[in-house]
Amino acid sequence: MFFLRGRSPFGVVAIVVLTMSLWPGLTSACPILEDIRDGSFRCEKECMTQTKRKVYGTLIYGEKSDACLAGLHAGALGLSGGILLAQRKDDPGRVIQGTCRNRVCSEGLEPSGSVYTVSTETLVTEKVRGDVLLVHNNYQNEQLNILCLSEDPNNTLSTNSITRWNYGDIDNPQEPSPSKVITKSHSSENRHAFRCLGRTPASDVFGPVIFHNAEYKTTQYTFRASKGDALQVRFSQPDALPNDVVVRRFPNGHSSEVSLNYANVQPEVNALYNAGDGISGAYFNIIIRDCEEGKYGGECQHACPKCKNGGECHSYTGECICPPGVTGNLCQIACPKGYIGNDCKLQCSQKEFIFPLPVEDSCEGLTFCLPDPLGCTCTAGYKGVLCDQYVD
Repeated sequence: MFFLRGRSPFGVVAIVVLTMSLWPGLTSACPILEDIRDGSFRCEKECMTQTKRKVYGTLIYGEKSDACLAGLHAGALGLSGGILLAQRKDDPGRVIQGTCRNRVCSEGLEPSGSVYTVSTETLVTEKVRGDVLLVHNNYQNEQLNILCLSEDPNNTLSTNSITRWNYGDIDNPQEPSPSKVITKSHSSENRHAFRCLGRTPASDVFGPVIFHNAEYKTTQYTFRASKGDALQVRFSQPDALPNDVVVRRFPNGHSSEVSLNYANVQPEVNALYNAGDGISGAYFNIIIRDCEEGKYGGECQHACPKCKNGGECHSYTGECICPPGVTGNLCQIACPKGYIGNDCKLQCSQKEFIFPLPVEDSCEGLTFCLPDPLGCTCTAGYKGVLCDQYVD
């Protein structure tokens, strides 16, 4: 027997007596939130891999959600588990969208029954910078080459390190070296998003792919905002196409005419989207930080550093996630032209990226994706949705 003293994100102090991982009255070693109620539970490592169990909602979770997977989905717990604190809340009275994050895909939550927030006694965070990045060529000449690359010499990748947008397996991944995994796809296969898995779920990278011949186009790959911000997603289409665009959201999405304008955007908006129709449509993702602008931490209690040159403050670690081509704690250091990476050691070349580049020994026409909240962008010196325009 031992005592645990914990503080929830709402300032409530609780003293709990723990005698075992499985609380009296629980019928499963991996309970749902309804079983825990306003309490805590030690999630063992085995509970963090039960991916067929259900989670409902995003940051606000339904009572039938698997408790430990909800903790993983929220970022409160890692793959090794830990103490989960659950707090019952009033139903918000609206649908909470499901999302794919931290290696768990949740389903939408309809307004019914009790809902919960989850946290942990002590948030354990690992650095996400300098882990993995994803590089691709936007179906140049109808052929997509997408590379998952590890910058960490201690992190060996495998063919399982690159997945579909929903963490599903891909066809025929190749592992030419311990630090690189590559896959190829023809435009006729309509592969539109991939993930590169890092040391931890927090350092995973998500990358949508835009087709060169798409009729609808967004102004960028990734639209970013912080919780509570206003956000407007802009895209363009030829005059001959209708202005009322059908938008599909992944996961839990359905085709409908919707406006992608938000006055008070929430993290549940995080998703992959398609505006238009399949290959002719614009694929893009939206990243909403879990904290308000300028804040980070498990309770959003810390002030973010002043990231420079387009760097974004990570919601939990407070690190500046730098765009490709700049580095430094505050993204204040420019890499030499044609080089990227946390240490500016990766050269844009076929030798490094192991596929033919749009322009050899140049970053032109390449898209680089890094951990949230940065997402996908061009390297310094280029712009445009296909990263093929020089910056003046």
